[in-house]
Amino acid sequence: MKVEELGEFGLIRRITQQIARRAVECDASVIIGLGDDAAAWEKTSGVVEVLTTDTLVEGRHFDRKYTSWLDVGWKALASNLSDIAAMGATPSLVLVTLGLPYDLDVESVDAFYDGILECAAEYGGVVVGGDIVGSSEFFATIALIGKSSDALLLRSNAREGDVIAVTGTLGRASAGLVLLKNNLENGTTRTSVLRSAYARPEPRMSDGKLLVSHGICCAMDISDGFLADLGKLCEASAVGALIYASAIPIHPEVRRMFPEQFMDFGLGGGEDYELVFTGSRRIVDGLIKVLPSGGTIVGEIVQGQPGSVVVQDDSGCVINVDSTGWDHLLR
Repeated sequence: MKVEELGEFGLIRRITQQIARRAVECDASVIIGLGDDAAAWEKTSGVVEVLTTDTLVEGRHFDRKYTSWLDVGWKALASNLSDIAAMGATPSLVLVTLGLPYDLDVESVDAFYDGILECAAEYGGVVVGGDIVGSSEFFATIALIGKSSDALLLRSNAREGDVIAVTGTLGRASAGLVLLKNNLENGTTRTSVLRSAYARPEPRMSDGKLLVSHGICCAMDISDGFLADLGKLCEASAVGALIYASAIPIHPEVRRMFPEQFMDFGLGGGEDYELVFTGSRRIVDGLIKVLPSGGTIVGEIVQGQPGSVVVQDDSGCVINVDSTGWDHLLR
């Protein structure tokens, strides 16, 4: 069997099972191992550290034709910060590993690091080291440690009867990528909000902390597409989800530019880096009024096959979505 036949998430399950079969006794300080946005362990009494990592590969995650090195650096850190936000933690230490083609100019590396440092200055984190290796293609792997003295947000805490909500709007990044690839209205102010959503995502650090302070205990970030990521949350919590299509907060510019595709972008487009979270309607109703990026209730947690997500229109009919999210092992 080839890895593309199994897919990214099938392979992750297989590796998780393999590790579990050979597992030795776990360090008592480890709170969360495999299966969430970040691993976590207790460092000192009342303080928990979390660890996440993510990789960008040229030709797979970005193209120099429409992405600057400054933006690549920003996104490399922002994608990791989003995982920390999804745990309700605060960023701390950053390690950067680079795979560099031998003919890459040094100025490009300078710009890449400028992007990382700009993002760190905006949202937190201090670069403390890393590694450099030669590679036929450019890649960057970032490991980020965060910390929290509060309860963590976990994918496994959704419960039947919870409402499902998201921060911000969905579909901007995937729509922005299409604009960049096709040079559509590339110089206009109206579409810059879409292009910047792809090039410079905004990790929801403040929102994550507010979720915790208001009593939310279940969340994850939306990086591979809303439906795909909600499915992972539901699988971890052994529940299903019902989504109301008309409630999905899709940015007006996405609707304007792509009147036939906006729902696919909103439900299946990747790299939104918003947060999806669940909780009682009373708590969520109050919370979405104070979230810096805004919030919208889009559905509810229901009984069902763990990981199943159903999308309905206003008449109760099930909607089939063409795009179900990003899989790194599919061509």
